[in-house]
Amino acid sequence: MKLRGEASLSLRVEKDGDSYRVRGRSQDDGSWDTDAAPATRLDDTEKLEIGGKSIPYSCALAIDGGGVLIEMPVGSSYRATSIYGQGWGEYKSETGYLLMTIQGFQVDGHDLYPLSGGVVVEPSIGPPPMKMGLWEVALNLKGNWTESSNGKPKVRRTEEETETIRKCITLDRWRPSIKAPDDSSGCVRTNELLTEKRYSVDVTCAFNYAVTHYDMDFETNEDGHVKDTTTYSPPGEDPSYRETTGVMKFISSDCGAVTPGKPQLVTKSKEVLK
Repeated sequence: MKLRGEASLSLRVEKDGDSYRVRGRSQDDGSWDTDAAPATRLDDTEKLEIGGKSIPYSCALAIDGGGVLIEMPVGSSYRATSIYGQGWGEYKSETGYLLMTIQGFQVDGHDLYPLSGGVVVEPSIGPPPMKMGLWEVALNLKGNWTESSNGKPKVRRTEEETETIRKCITLDRWRPSIKAPDDSSGCVRTNELLTEKRYSVDVTCAFNYAVTHYDMDFETNEDGHVKDTTTYSPPGEDPSYRETTGVMKFISSDCGAVTPGKPQLVTKSKEVLK
């Protein structure tokens, strides 16, 4: 398989009983191909000599009697991860080749998609059906809490905010953040689900006694809706609530000055409703 010019290619390895298969992904609509190429595990500890360069490998996959090898022009940019969907980084091809192995893909010495014990590990969550790049999200936030001061009776307050933000969406930074301000929240994702039209997850955080349900609905790969509802239940206090709804749209494949994980605030307004 060769990559030339601006071409791109996505592959995934699937385990089928004691055998393997490799499936490609369409660059037009993002769907996985119906047909998959059969692959066989080949245990080996030798080194491959490709283009005068030595590429170490073990447990390589062979498709139709040949190695699973992708050739690309030297200097091509590619993205690689050490764990499915996490820890992505960008590199420049030095050897001009990508070798797929059971131990993990290897490009220029970087291990990609590592697998353990010869068993193909399914990703915990795959990439979303949305374009990567700069997105704009128009949000409406409503909060409800109990307020009291100077011995006065408790009063329920409602606050409403509207804001527009821009976010840089990448393959490793598209899910909602679950970090606390001090990065030691003990926040945990559960009930995480991704389909062709929706992403949903429950997030529980110990640092602020918060439980959030989050939904992201994809109309197309360039627009959609988001909604999250959060309940805060600190011990000995009345619970408070927050609901956020929003409309999101794709702006550009170039994020410009907006960096992943650091949304840019465009507009904001606030109103307290008594």
